[in-house]
Amino acid sequence: MGATRPRPRSRAGRARAGRARVAILFSENARAGRVSRAETRPTSETKGADTAPKVLKRPPGEPTGGDKLPVNDKTVLAVDDDPEVLDIVRARLEYGGYRVLTADTAETGLAVFYRDRPDLALLDISLPGMDGYELASRIREVSQIPIIFLTARGAEDDRVRGLTSGADDYVVKPFGGKELVARVDAALRRAGMPAIETESDVYSDEVVSIDHRAHLVTVRGQAVDLTAYEYRLLSVFVGHPGQVLGQEQLLDLVWGADAVEASIDSVRLYVGYLRRKIEEDPREPELIETVRGFGYRYVTPVKNG
Repeated sequence: MGATRPRPRSRAGRARAGRARVAILFSENARAGRVSRAETRPTSETKGADTAPKVLKRPPGEPTGGDKLPVNDKTVLAVDDDPEVLDIVRARLEYGGYRVLTADTAETGLAVFYRDRPDLALLDISLPGMDGYELASRIREVSQIPIIFLTARGAEDDRVRGLTSGADDYVVKPFGGKELVARVDAALRRAGMPAIETESDVYSDEVVSIDHRAHLVTVRGQAVDLTAYEYRLLSVFVGHPGQVLGQEQLLDLVWGADAVEASIDSVRLYVGYLRRKIEEDPREPELIETVRGFGYRYVTPVKNG
């Protein structure tokens, strides 16, 4: 006699069985250390809160072994009108140990900046209303925190404008998550580097004046905004007037511990940026002179007459 076939369950019975299987799965996940349904359910206290605690997921492409990196005490402000980009930036940097604040407009980003005083700002350029260039300039008026542009505009003119508006670095979309974290790490490391040693707190010649305590630079009586690298480069030049400084020497003096991430091309690039800001005619420089085959020399201006 054949085995009797089980009677089909009613709709209600099938539903009860399904709920039982789900309960078992969640119980197994909880024992395995996975996130439970209760842990991820939003509450009235966390809905809409940008700084609400989140269970961090490992970003795609990261190793599966080990724990996430230790949390540090640095805060990053990310401003971008694309929510997907903000989600990626937040995930990558939080996994890297940073606290991340986000804003989708420059106006909101500026308000968050004044409220929370972050240690670094990541800015998109193409923002509705006030654009990233103006936002960077507004931040630079009151703070010397590192600023990195994170944008799809990769043309040389866009890069130059970004750096001359006060940014310290420029990352073109699409970007790699590890590269983003590395650039943020490097920018914050540079910001914490000791100041260039000088014999006095103030340098002044007929054209250039530097207040090292206030990090203020004036050229021909006009204030000039310099990035961290440009400021260090100018400080090195005026600290060695008339002396020929080789590119390798400048790389070591200006970039310091970050020299491994820079190159001779970085020296040439930043000499060009600095010339655009301090020379009357960058194509015919009179202050930072090229000594072909050797490097560069700062020519101290002599008063006419």
